[in-house]
Amino acid sequence: MAQITKRRRINAKGAFYVDSSCIDCDTCRWLAPDSFGRHGDQSYVHQQPENEEQTILALQAMMACPTASIGNQEKTPLISRVRDMFPVEIADNVYYCGFHSEKSYGAASYLITHPEGNILIDSPRFNGPLIESIKKLGGARYMWLSHKDDIADHRQFGEYLGCERIMHVDDISEKIKDIEIQLSGNEVHQLYDDVSIIPTPGHTKGHSVLHAYNTYLFTGITSPGRCA
Repeated sequence: MAQITKRRRINAKGAFYVDSSCIDCDTCRWLAPDSFGRHGDQSYVHQQPENEEQTILALQAMMACPTASIGNQEKTPLISRVRDMFPVEIADNVYYCGFHSEKSYGAASYLITHPEGNILIDSPRFNGPLIESIKKLGGARYMWLSHKDDIADHRQFGEYLGCERIMHVDDISEKIKDIEIQLSGNEVHQLYDDVSIIPTPGHTKGHSVLHAYNTYLFTGITSPGRCA
């Protein structure tokens, strides 16, 4: 939880603030760019939300923050409403899960809904309400893990959703040898007719990307930064 005693002095005056525990993962800045910016090697509130839309985005950023470095000094009834928005539909059949994990340095996680079984893209931070919301969307048949850095709470999601985890064998260590589906080689793996997993060694030896519906490409992490 963000601590007011650690509030960064550069924050704009008002309810929202970022404290000094920020790890500069960029989550809040791309979720709510009207409110959050970067100063030095940390985020800060450059402008307080001016309307309900901006407040909702700022609250989404607060909930998504992997280190709980964002605080809000005012109680608002929007909190429960915003929490229940996750996962947020951002395109046809694609949902953004929020709840980033510090274990994966703030990597984003997504859910693809598919008639042959939904696919969870990398692991969010474990959160009970998020699990229930995913179940309402049909749960998940698979959890694809792009590489070893973004596995976060994969085991808990696997257990609660009953989904099979997928990762390339070159990124699997002794600690995660229980992953159900272990890919090998550099050939394209066809998960469904319109969903394929493509090995892309580079960032890590076992890194892969996922191409869905001949439209969306989920790339995990690529130099110089993340994209999805």
